[in-house]
Amino acid sequence: MGEWMGIHYRSGIPVRLEIRHGRVERIEELPGVDRGELPWIAPGLVDLQVNGYGGHDLNALPLDESRVIGVTRCLWREGVTTYFPTIITNHEEAIESALRMICDVCSRYEEIGRCIAGIHLEGPFISPEEGPRGAHPREYVREPDWELFQRWQEAAGGRIRILTLSPEWPGVTEFIRRCTENGVIVSIGHTAATCEQIRAAVRAGARMSTHLGNGAHLMLPRHPNYLWEQLAQDELWSCMIADGFHLPESVLKVIMRVKGEKALLVSDTVTFGGLKPGEYTSHIGGKVVLTPEGKLHLAGNPNLLAGSAQPLKRGIEHLVKTSLCPLSEAWNMASLRPARLADLPNKDALVKGAPADFVLFHWGRRGYKYGKPSSTGSAFSVLIKRKEEGPMSVMTQYLHKVVEHLQRLHDEESESIRKAARIIADHIKQDKIVYAYGPGGHSNLGPQEIFFRAGGLMHVSAILDEGTLLSNGALRSMAIERTPGYGKIVIQDHGLKKGDLLIIINAYGINAATIDAALEAKRLGVKTIGVTSVRHASSTPEDHPARHPSKQNLHDLVDIVIDTKVEVGDAVVEIEGLSQRVAAISTFANAYCLNAMVAETVDLLVKEGVHPPIWMSGNAPGGDEANARFIERFKGRIKNL
Repeated sequence: MGEWMGIHYRSGIPVRLEIRHGRVERIEELPGVDRGELPWIAPGLVDLQVNGYGGHDLNALPLDESRVIGVTRCLWREGVTTYFPTIITNHEEAIESALRMICDVCSRYEEIGRCIAGIHLEGPFISPEEGPRGAHPREYVREPDWELFQRWQEAAGGRIRILTLSPEWPGVTEFIRRCTENGVIVSIGHTAATCEQIRAAVRAGARMSTHLGNGAHLMLPRHPNYLWEQLAQDELWSCMIADGFHLPESVLKVIMRVKGEKALLVSDTVTFGGLKPGEYTSHIGGKVVLTPEGKLHLAGNPNLLAGSAQPLKRGIEHLVKTSLCPLSEAWNMASLRPARLADLPNKDALVKGAPADFVLFHWGRRGYKYGKPSSTGSAFSVLIKRKEEGPMSVMTQYLHKVVEHLQRLHDEESESIRKAARIIADHIKQDKIVYAYGPGGHSNLGPQEIFFRAGGLMHVSAILDEGTLLSNGALRSMAIERTPGYGKIVIQDHGLKKGDLLIIINAYGINAATIDAALEAKRLGVKTIGVTSVRHASSTPEDHPARHPSKQNLHDLVDIVIDTKVEVGDAVVEIEGLSQRVAAISTFANAYCLNAMVAETVDLLVKEGVHPPIWMSGNAPGGDEANARFIERFKGRIKNL
């Protein structure tokens, strides 16, 4: 069970939220509790239109899984727990490939799949006219084609839930009717349709307007026109980009007053959202500029927008700041209302029995922004503090990098960690020693992290070879770890034999000592677990002097790989005016993977009725006495004890 306290976003009263098995078990008002430093608590944000974010572009070809995962993680930090990745007008094969990739990522990564409620296909069945077409390439705009759409839907695994089109095409009403019958929300957007064409589309089942007021002609007849007609259609939900740049306050106010509960917020963010102010190159719009205020415009004309670069919470802040509505209503426009339109499980939130899909945030104060996504059954709890005014400090940048990296390891390596834990648990059930070797300077910290460690398994024996310890000279250590044959001797010296288990920890997985240790273990019949970065090893040239003569990688030689995903060079923090990154991350990555293995191992054993001996801190009361009960059992079996 989890428990959170916060100020309810609607009532303003402190509440306690209890979560069990991914759902709200209880919500209790605490009227006597001082609000003090309590965060606010509200439903997770739902964004119906996301083209990219944080440098991850969902429409740059070819789309790969890292960008889908990257966008999702970036949105977590902004309080978005559910979103619809948006694929825009392109050639048939490009759209099909992008849809297939998103489907694949949702299927392979459970936590990403939970956040992606569907795909928003924006085009290519839109208006070919200048103005309404916006930045969509004219050569790929086409009339609706049901067979083609079915092919795309098959590639998407049935995940296309929203389709933006223009009802100006012949035969479009039958197409809309088929979409509606198959559970697809048809949204009118990028249109030059007549009023009668819009009315016919609504009668056929169209239910939404895509970013109403944008993607339109610069000049329109006073009346009638397609904007008035969409406002007049009571069945249509209207999406607004309320970032302070796309629509003036008067238009926002009119849409909200006319549409009432059917007024929605979307971000429509592109890849440059969340990046530092500066000039960038867009694959569809050339040079663009992101201003310190958050406006994204064409480099040659500050009056022409180049997309949206602000997250959904910016729209909430803008509506409240301009007194267009209270916080609770603005938040609902970006959470409960879109969830209800799409009939999502989180359409009811913060009530008993609802999914545990909520956001903790601080409101109305300056400070830093910090995201902490954590799995809560079928949802996430995210802590957000208002975005700082001014550049992010390098210390905060490093914090974010570490948190993001560890979250990624949790999301993507959980299965491998559990497999490793299963092997370790089976080994310990036989009262066998688990060896850990970190060939290389800082890789030696890995075995030390799980050896003679408070909360660690007593069955772990760290191979702490003097040759590569930095305490005996850093340059000496580097030279020895590159010496062919050295790792083989270390393994032989520790007497490993067939049936033993060896964890090899090396961030880069290419040096001679590491590869020789893995090869010797394989020759002896020793089971191996590798904790290493696949990307770093795969990206290092074969002629690099650190490589083993065989050019092999650790991840290709071990039985189970836990990929620490450390980038080439290890350092992750960028400092303005310095070309080289600073602040390494591999020690955090190794420590997390190793301790996660230990925790999963102990959990497995306890569930199976085995209580393994665990080291207790000698600095804690009773620690020496607790450890003394087992020390004699392991003396002589563990070399460095």
